Amino acid sequence: MELTEDQRRLVEDLSGDAFITACPGAGKTRAVVARYLRRTEQERRKGIALVSFTNAAIDEVRRRCGDQEATKAPHFVGTFDSFIHRFLMAPLYRTLYGVNPRLIQSWKDTKASKFRLGGNLQVPDVELPWFDFDIEGRATLCVDRVPQRAGQQLKGLLQGSRRGEAENRASGIYRALLKAGTVSCDASRFLASAWLADPGIRAIVQPLINARFTEVIVDEAQDCGDEELAILQFLRDCGVDILLVGDLDQSIYEFRRAAPERVATFTTTLPNQLALTDNFRSSPAICAANSALRVGAAPDFARGPYAQSNVPVQVLSYTKAHSIAADVLATAEKHGLTADQAIIVSHGTNDVLRAAGVKTDDAIGNNRVAAIVDAGFKLRGSSDGKSRVAALERVERDLVEAAVGSLDHKSLEAVCEEHRIERRWLRDATMRLCQALDPDGMTATQFSAAVRGRVTDLDWPRHLSVSTSIFKAPTAAKWSDLLKNDVSALLPFSTIHGVKGLEFPAVALVLGERLRRDGTTKQTVLDDWEQGYSTEARRVLYVGASRAQQLLMLVVPAAHTKRVCRLLDRDAVPFIETP
Repeated sequence: MELTEDQRRLVEDLSGDAFITACPGAGKTRAVVARYLRRTEQERRKGIALVSFTNAAIDEVRRRCGDQEATKAPHFVGTFDSFIHRFLMAPLYRTLYGVNPRLIQSWKDTKASKFRLGGNLQVPDVELPWFDFDIEGRATLCVDRVPQRAGQQLKGLLQGSRRGEAENRASGIYRALLKAGTVSCDASRFLASAWLADPGIRAIVQPLINARFTEVIVDEAQDCGDEELAILQFLRDCGVDILLVGDLDQSIYEFRRAAPERVATFTTTLPNQLALTDNFRSSPAICAANSALRVGAAPDFARGPYAQSNVPVQVLSYTKAHSIAADVLATAEKHGLTADQAIIVSHGTNDVLRAAGVKTDDAIGNNRVAAIVDAGFKLRGSSDGKSRVAALERVERDLVEAAVGSLDHKSLEAVCEEHRIERRWLRDATMRLCQALDPDGMTATQFSAAVRGRVTDLDWPRHLSVSTSIFKAPTAAKWSDLLKNDVSALLPFSTIHGVKGLEFPAVALVLGERLRRDGTTKQTVLDDWEQGYSTEARRVLYVGASRAQQLLMLVVPAAHTKRVCRLLDRDAVPFIETP
């Protein structure tokens, strides 16, 4: 396909700082990659950087770039976190701590980030992500981050008499992790932005960055938080051009510190502005639904292969979640689509699991054998890629602990390097272990014995001595609950966050039975839509709907169906209520 006029302007004409807003299906990635390749050809002395926020997005960029010099130094393609880590945080970290930092996605990725309150309290562990840390490593508890699963007793203790103890313990663990060189992405961003706020450090780093880069392109710019915005301003101060590309209405990561309002303010300071409004993905009805669900942006126009489709949005009503998958499949087939062309999506994990007909009981707990069963189910079933990878990574950590003992404050990557465990071998061994063992017809004791035998038989590096005693059988009750999770779904399914950036011929967007957008207000996502509020809950619906190419199904609780139909009618969205 040739570039559209607006895409060509992005690729060839823009110079200096710029913000490009792009509707779903606008060919944004294609245009951004073309811009990047053109700029790397033009710039011979300094580097061009292209950053985004997920590994999946970066993998797609690399695939489109191919095996070209553009992906090699002095240029850079990677996540924003890896850019911060490599060019800003790591050099300063080595100077201050004397070790090379290892970046992990979250503190949840190391078991050392959990601790118990003193005494014989029967409460869950306290977790490091519940705290903020200052530049000295002092912890401050953020009560709103303590999840409901922690229980009211623990939450009450943390708000009351044990708060000081918890903050002191969290501070000690945080400092120990940093001393060992283990840094989460959140901590990396914070440390980089805090250090760069120091005029002395800033003066040292500025000429180094100016000498290395001439332009930084940020894809999915709506996902920036305060730290990323501070670093973007630092890049501007260094004389580096920044080009931000995104859709502010697709900002759905506020729980990861995304700051859409401040991103919107920041983008207004950029002198060049461009809008891509041609949607090459979706039908006219789906484009109309997109326009109804987002706030303030110009409507997008169907220009792709489904631009002449007259299929309306389908509104499916439900009273029991277990009926959703069959109704969705029947509707898809009515429009000539098959099960592998449709997907069920929802905001909440439990909502989408119930809609897909998959058990939501969590019978895994801390049991390592249960984790292997769960990973096997996810690999053999229709779970999304993110869920499969998370399940595999958990088993990988357990296998490494069987070989070397507790990981303590070190990341899995650091421990593997220290003990000469090749990561590719570890991933392959983990997949073989989880796929080879089927618990069907086995007791917990029998399956656990099989696990220990398989772990022993893995082709371990010869210098390691493996103990399988940590693989203990779950209780009979937990084993029974665990096996109930082996349910095959009629259709693929995912949370909306899991499909961001993807597209499907048919999407069934499920509104959960509980529509309140959070625990602090009675306001629902339908109230937001009706009253024109820009909230993350509404933006999540917009992202989910805009994944659809040919057929969009809004799956709505029966009590709210008429209201959804009224909103669609008000916003001129072609729809039909499917009985």
